[in-house]
Amino acid sequence: NAEYMGRIGIAITHSTMQQSCLGYLWMKGVDGDAARELPSWTCSLCLLRGGKIVHFDIDPKTQPKGKIPLIEAQAEVSAGSVPGALYSATDCFKCVTPTRTFHIFAETHENRNKWVNLLTDHIQKLQVDTSAFRRSNRENFELKAQISTAERVEFLTKSGGIKNFSWKKRLFVLNGEYLVYYELPQGLRARGNYTCHSCKNPSSELVASCDAPTELSPEFLIQVESDFGVLLLGAIDADDKQRWMDALMSRGSTDTRLPTNDGLGVVGDSAMIVSKLTQERDDLLRKNQELAQIKEKCDNIIRSLKNSNKKLKQEVEELTTQIREKDQGIQHLTATMERMRIEVMEATDAKQMRK
Repeated sequence: NAEYMGRIGIAITHSTMQQSCLGYLWMKGVDGDAARELPSWTCSLCLLRGGKIVHFDIDPKTQPKGKIPLIEAQAEVSAGSVPGALYSATDCFKCVTPTRTFHIFAETHENRNKWVNLLTDHIQKLQVDTSAFRRSNRENFELKAQISTAERVEFLTKSGGIKNFSWKKRLFVLNGEYLVYYELPQGLRARGNYTCHSCKNPSSELVASCDAPTELSPEFLIQVESDFGVLLLGAIDADDKQRWMDALMSRGSTDTRLPTNDGLGVVGDSAMIVSKLTQERDDLLRKNQELAQIKEKCDNIIRSLKNSNKKLKQEVEELTTQIREKDQGIQHLTATMERMRIEVMEATDAKQMRK
């Protein structure tokens, strides 16, 4: 049941926020195994994916490892060789600021293009109206505060060192005027995961008996029926609660599959999945056509070689026949010359005898 955070590969955009969730929630088990695993309230980083809530014990006050200012920045696809990279440059993009250049590995062409387009649009909006992205907590770069209003969150591998070009796995959060990245503990494992079957507002009796912490408002609680018992979840505010309930109701009853550990898993709705599968199908069809063309060229070459071989065989047979005929002519001339030599010798002997 434990998943490595670094291998899940989280990605959330505004277009999929109603179908998938990543953020901090207060959690407590009410009955069953959930009550034994979560006997008291705890604030965890939760990921809803594949009908499961996976939660991680990560300090919500985690500060960023660094920030990439996007004002006057430029995002573009990496061209040529990437310094110190063990990755394909075709899957990298770079974020160029007035002071530094950051090379970022996105693992696939599709994901690289998504990031470049998203950052380009984001930077253009910043240039038009910077205040549109300014929030009341714009100076608060704690992980919990940044994820709650993020436009996109994803694990990426970056290189932006000044003295060396080492590549590191980081959690990137696109939010406001910065692309913020966080360094999380190595070998981080999920504390647990729960398959969600349904969700609803908890009863007043359950709210009264749950002993919620003072910073958690009872009106933002969500009751979830899971495979390990009843869970109580506490959202940040009303909008956050509605976002989680929409995602739970849309995902919990239809898709109960675990997240895949395929390096980069994008959390998205069915439209994104269909689009991705359609693109993969088109890529396979294109590759199949290319292979068919290569096969046809190879068949033509083989056919041409066979025809050339057949022609050479015919020429060799004709030359062999001509050589055989000339050998027979030489043998006939040799026999004639030998007969004439004998006749000359006999005539000479007869002449001497007459004398």
